[in-house]
Amino acid sequence: MKLVTVTWSYEDEPKVDNSFLVLSFLKNNNISDIHNIHFNRNNYKDLESEFNEKFGNQYEFLLYRIFLLKLHNILFYIKLLRNFKR
Repeated sequence: MKLVTVTWSYEDEPKVDNSFLVLSFLKNNNISDIHNIHFNRNNYKDLESEFNEKFGNQYEFLLYRIFLLKLHNILFYIKLLRNFKR
């Protein structure tokens, strides 16, 4: 079983190690089975403003969980394909 988490904050590193979700997961799983995708909000100030104007209260969820996560996955697969072709 794998656990994928998505976090965003004004810091470079996520602080999920002591979260209830991670600690519960680690009771029966390995730490290597956890993958965290973290976005530093300082890098997305313009997008935050744009999404806030367009979508109001739901802008964080839409920006970080859908828009940027989708972009992250596309870039991940491009990198994977490039490595596969070598």
